[in-house]
Amino acid sequence: MNVIAAKIQKDPESFILSTGSAGVISLINIVLHWCLNWKNFESPAHVEVFINEDCRICIMHDGFAEFEIATEKEWRRFVETQFIGSNLDELEIQTAIQDPSGVKMTPIVVCALSSIFDFEMHRNGLRYTFRLEDGALKSAITESADEKLSKMVISFCPLAGLFQYESFEMGEMLRVILRWTAHLCSGTKFSLTHKISKLEEEFCFENGSWSYLTDRCSSLDKISSIFGEDFVSDETCVEFSAQWLFPFSESFGHSQLHCFIDLVEIESGSPEHLLIEQSITAVVNDVLVKELYPASAQHDFKKLLRNFLAGVVNIRGASLRRAKLDKASTVIMETSRKWAQSNLEDLKRIDEVLRAFSQ
Repeated sequence: MNVIAAKIQKDPESFILSTGSAGVISLINIVLHWCLNWKNFESPAHVEVFINEDCRICIMHDGFAEFEIATEKEWRRFVETQFIGSNLDELEIQTAIQDPSGVKMTPIVVCALSSIFDFEMHRNGLRYTFRLEDGALKSAITESADEKLSKMVISFCPLAGLFQYESFEMGEMLRVILRWTAHLCSGTKFSLTHKISKLEEEFCFENGSWSYLTDRCSSLDKISSIFGEDFVSDETCVEFSAQWLFPFSESFGHSQLHCFIDLVEIESGSPEHLLIEQSITAVVNDVLVKELYPASAQHDFKKLLRNFLAGVVNIRGASLRRAKLDKASTVIMETSRKWAQSNLEDLKRIDEVLRAFSQ
């Protein structure tokens, strides 16, 4: 066992939420996020998640791998960097495992907390495989002839002595998470087969954040129509949908606005979350005051607007995090301004509700 795997196994809850159902879900999410976000994989048409009777977890992904690995040395570097981390010092491994929001971005943690971790990739008529045990490479990286497929298969067994979980509960949790992920990956089909609890589900949504918001707000009263826009430029995709609801719903937590960067949700109250929130509310407040009620410019409804706002912002792409946020903020401000200027009746209704609520 390498030093990094030993460190993770000694204190697993520093890297995942728990060693119960939530911990197993965390391991699956790490692999899913890596498969869906790693820059060398194209977006898949289909992702399959299997939980077998022996609790072995298998994730299949048909996105095409663009990178070229021609030599044994290059393969070893790929495995060391993405799955083992033994060539990294402590600071580098912390960076590899966690991004600034604390979400694990590589499978290093999964490999360290699995008794067996098998990887296989099919591309260009070849099949590449390797196996890790307790975070260490146990089989040679093999290359063999294969039919012309483009897919990747990752399967792993969480450490039996470490993880305790109730299988049916995990199946239901996975169902919810895969449904959300399917919304955020428009057009990709997600299949879940949980053989222990006999649960089988399939999700695929073409309308992305729009359908996500419609689902989340289906039982709530609307005081505006849904508005939003999809924008793609310079490898950055921004999906944005929003509307105002009444009454305020605590089911959304502290905020009703959900913001995702590369499928990872931004924490409510963080600088990134506030930037996106203010991009919507500042514009609408500006139109509300200047175009509808010029005499009441002393009233500031920004805080109330944020409390009643429901929305989904999904940002994906290969550009830097700051650039993504700046691009998203511009798209959101332009979309909000267009909507506010062409939907004055909705704005009047929002204003009336907010005034009544604030009295």
